[in-house]
Amino acid sequence: DHSSLWTTFIGRTNHFSHVDPFPRTIMEWSAKDVFGPTFASLRTDVMTQRRTSVDEQQTINETTDEEAIPEFCLRENDYVLGKRKMGGNAQAIVRGAWLHHTSFLWDYENEHMGYLTLPDKRPNYRKDRTHDDFLVKLKSYYGKQRRSDVAVDSDDDDDDTHEEE
Repeated sequence: DHSSLWTTFIGRTNHFSHVDPFPRTIMEWSAKDVFGPTFASLRTDVMTQRRTSVDEQQTINETTDEEAIPEFCLRENDYVLGKRKMGGNAQAIVRGAWLHHTSFLWDYENEHMGYLTLPDKRPNYRKDRTHDDFLVKLKSYYGKQRRSDVAVDSDDDDDDTHEEE
């Protein structure tokens, strides 16, 4: 899907002896050692960029709670930002090796979520929330769609460096 970010880890149990070859322990390892530090670093970078941008505009001095990026964590069997799921996971485990795949939701068409029904089996933290209330688009926090995060140049279409023919 053009709106997802895919990651796949392929591990041999002799190289990952500290990771038991079971879905939950593989997810705990990837959350603690890979995705947790990655999203913490991204969060810091984006929040710093926003503060710098806001300070340069001298409109407010602190990032508001609405602009704060929720923290990444593993909740039940899902990677989440705050209380919202950010992707889906799958594992394949064979003797001596395992594969762990995650499709992170960068973006999706909101209207497509209307086609999905509430699944019978769902994590406790989801409760009866709709897909719109349960899922989060990563671009909402890490993309540069917010006007305060983007330097806007009204002359973008005018290129003063045209080559002469």
